[in-house]
Amino acid sequence: MYKFRIKFILSESAYFNVDKNSILINSGSRSYYLSAANIDKNISESSILVLVGKGFGTKKEAYDSGKHLIDILKISSLRMGLGINIGNDEDNGGLTTYALELLYDKFGYQTLNDIYGLMVIEEKGDTIFVDSSVTGVAIADINRFKREFQKLHDFTISLPEKLVDGFELFNLTQFNMQIRIKFLLYIIIIESLIEVKVRRSDVVNHINSLISLTNESNCLERNEKQSLNSSLNYLKNESISLSGRNLVSKFLDGNTYCGVQPAKFFTDCYKIRSKLVHNGDWKYEYERIGNELGLMVKDLLLKIVEEECIKS
Repeated sequence: MYKFRIKFILSESAYFNVDKNSILINSGSRSYYLSAANIDKNISESSILVLVGKGFGTKKEAYDSGKHLIDILKISSLRMGLGINIGNDEDNGGLTTYALELLYDKFGYQTLNDIYGLMVIEEKGDTIFVDSSVTGVAIADINRFKREFQKLHDFTISLPEKLVDGFELFNLTQFNMQIRIKFLLYIIIIESLIEVKVRRSDVVNHINSLISLTNESNCLERNEKQSLNSSLNYLKNESISLSGRNLVSKFLDGNTYCGVQPAKFFTDCYKIRSKLVHNGDWKYEYERIGNELGLMVKDLLLKIVEEECIKS
C-alpha cells in the first residue's frame, strides 16, 4: 500500500485555529490527516503543515490523488485569502541515500529527507522525516478550510500552466514584502493570464505597409531597419493594456474596485505600474489601490478556475 504526504507553508501572517497536533478531514470515501510538521506543536502553533492520505493500492493512485489535493489546497487557500508555499517536490540537502537505507536496515525506520510539496511513500512501518519548522502569528478558520476542501474534493480540477503560475505568484504576495512589489506582482499575474490577440486585418495590413516602407528606405542602416521592424511587428498584436481590460471585463463584469468598473480600474493600475517601472514614482495613496488590485487579482483567479477548470 502507498500513501502521499504534502508539506506546505502558510504565509507568516497565518495559522489555523486548532489546538491539536493533527485533525481528520473526511471527504467522500476518503479521509486525510492535516498535521503540524513538528510533532511537538499544535496546528495553531505552526505555519508548516502536512497533509497525508493513506491506503492507495498503487504508487500512481497515491500520486494522482496527491496532485489533485494540491490543486484543492491552492484553490481553498486563495478563497480564504491565505498564502501557501507548496514547494517543488524536491529536497534541499538532508541525509544521503546510503544513510537513509542504513537507518532502515539497522533499525527498521523508513527515514526520508523532508521536502516541501508532494511525496509518495510505501507504507512499511514507521517513517521518520528530517525536518524543520517555523511558527505563524495570525488565525485562519479551520472549519472554513474543511468546508472548502470538502466542496472541491469530488470535482475534476485541471489547472493550466498559466494559472499554476498565477497561483504561485499570488501566494508569494501573501508573504511579507513591500506593497509596491506586491503591486508589480499583481500586474504580472494579470499579464500572465492574458491571451494576446492579433489586431484587425486592416490594421495588420497597414503595419505591413509600414514595414515595407522601412525595408525600402535608403536612409536607414540595416540594424535600424531590424529594430523598427521588430517594433512594428509587435504592434500587430493588441496592447497588454487593451488585452488586460478585455480579460477583467470578461470575468469580473459587475464588480467594482475603488468604485469603478474592472476595465477602468485595470487601466488606472497599469498607468501606476508604468510610472513605477519607468520613473520609480510611488505615492502613499497608491497603497490603497494596491490592496484593491490584490482583491481583483484574487477574484479573477477564482473566477477563471470556477468557470474553466472545475468540472463535476
